[in-house]
Amino acid sequence: AASSSHAAELLTNSGYPLQIVTFGDCEPFTTTSLENRDAGENLFDAEIQIALRKTTKRDLHTREKGLKELRRLIDEVAFDDVRKSFKHFAVLFPRLAFDATATVRSNVIRVLGDYIKKLRRNCEPYLEKVLSYAILMMHDSYSQVANESKSMLVDCFPNEKYGILIEMFKEPACVIALKFISGKHSLLLRCEEEETEEQRYVRLASQSLQYLHWFCTQSLSEEQRNRIIDFFNNRSYRRLLTSSSQVIHIKIIS
Repeated sequence: AASSSHAAELLTNSGYPLQIVTFGDCEPFTTTSLENRDAGENLFDAEIQIALRKTTKRDLHTREKGLKELRRLIDEVAFDDVRKSFKHFAVLFPRLAFDATATVRSNVIRVLGDYIKKLRRNCEPYLEKVLSYAILMMHDSYSQVANESKSMLVDCFPNEKYGILIEMFKEPACVIALKFISGKHSLLLRCEEEETEEQRYVRLASQSLQYLHWFCTQSLSEEQRNRIIDFFNNRSYRRLLTSSSQVIHIKIIS
């Protein structure tokens, strides 16, 4: 924390304005998701900017440190700085939500919960960027990540709000899951050193199959049902018909 504070002070005192967080080669969708309609909205606490930068690094310990610093800063800095930083965190969230390391995934869902509790209605404009991914995290292969994700959503959206949330975002989460399984989602690109691309694909496809298994227990429209059946009838995806996906297929048809 001290080193980040010192770095922030140096940047601020250098005479150069702090630039908006840039996400490097690991972030495939920054150019379309960072609005720049008001330059003032992109000027916020320097320590938060540095912490956000750390979460984009290939080094695991740096990513973990950045998330821990964010948790502290969300509690300490001015409300408006937290508000302004949330849209940039929202851009980073999907990559961190499917990080190769379970500790990063656990920490990022905690950070999201901290943001939502602090900002409440002020974070609504950017929640749609993250909630579908948070719902998918409830089906993470690590039970701790899955349980923390559900607990966070239940805690931040109590009572009937949780059910409304699931109903609103279960379909977008299904679209993401099908993209993972088909190998077409940009987040399948490996950006960390902790797993190979094949390992990443297997992990995220398996998580997506778990989500689809749950999704198919919900009330589905005819269109939703047919889309999933057509997907698994596609010969290109025959190799993906593991025992898990066969259960999904049978459950949809029955």
